[in-house]
Amino acid sequence: MFFAQDRLLAMRCTLLAIEDEQRSQWLSELERAQRDDFVEIFRAMDGRPVTIRLLDRALGEFLPQDEESLQAIADALDLELEEVAKAAERHRESNPAFGHRGVRAGLTIPGLYDMQLRAMLFAARDCTDEGVPVELEVLVPMVSFTSEVEALCAVLSGVHEEVFTDTTSLFTCRVGAMLELPRACLIAGELAPHTEFFSFGSNDLTQTALGISRDDASRFLPTYLNDLSMVGQDPFTNLDECVAELMSIALERGKAVRPDLIAGLCGDQGGSPASIQTCERLGLDFISAPLSLLPGARLAAAQARLRKKGTVPFLKGLREHRREPAG
Repeated sequence: MFFAQDRLLAMRCTLLAIEDEQRSQWLSELERAQRDDFVEIFRAMDGRPVTIRLLDRALGEFLPQDEESLQAIADALDLELEEVAKAAERHRESNPAFGHRGVRAGLTIPGLYDMQLRAMLFAARDCTDEGVPVELEVLVPMVSFTSEVEALCAVLSGVHEEVFTDTTSLFTCRVGAMLELPRACLIAGELAPHTEFFSFGSNDLTQTALGISRDDASRFLPTYLNDLSMVGQDPFTNLDECVAELMSIALERGKAVRPDLIAGLCGDQGGSPASIQTCERLGLDFISAPLSLLPGARLAAAQARLRKKGTVPFLKGLREHRREPAG
């Protein structure tokens, strides 16, 4: 949605614009593109729930890396190359995975999340005007503080009043928080009144709980696993027990305030049978798995549910039967 060549230029100009008027111009370009995207998604889903996570990438991923790209931005913004280079340098971070990203960027870069919310709500209105029902779920990423969700809900409410002057029974909208940080898990009871669902971002929650960078873990984790036996499994493949404990705390505190709270897992661990078994034990409602692991994840989810119902002997017999030689 943001890395196609024309959109990437618009995104870069949004981040590096000096004047608010210029930023608004490029945000309008992105809004038009996003609106078209969301219309296609809503039409394809035809009334089924659509969860849209607001922009969550580290901003450094959008920054230009070469002089040609910098010059293109300078030309688009009518700025000197040196000004654009300095603006780009101000956005560079030492630890971008836990820096200016997610809801932090959405609330501090003027108009960024407003643009996305306007695009999805206008797209919803376009579809409902055609008679296509829309069930939208807005997911707020990288939440650390309750005030962040409150601020986002206020923005969403304002955009909703602007876009939908009349209520429509064809449109529903729910807000969810992405719990990717230990603090978010611990304040789940405070987040629950403002949200209707939680999505545990297991990749970042594992990084922050264990203090291990997923991008750098390959430097030592194989030795920890295979040579030193310091850990029994790869925590970025199978949910670590302490990460699962944080999830359990969040569920307990969140559901104490909102018993009908929906919660699920989003991350690479969603494709692991052992992690899916843990999710079943915790009582999660959904799992988002990497596409390549989806068939196995569905099978593992079914097996976990059957085990919970006490039908393990059937599954065991099935596995033994399938190991018999053909014929």
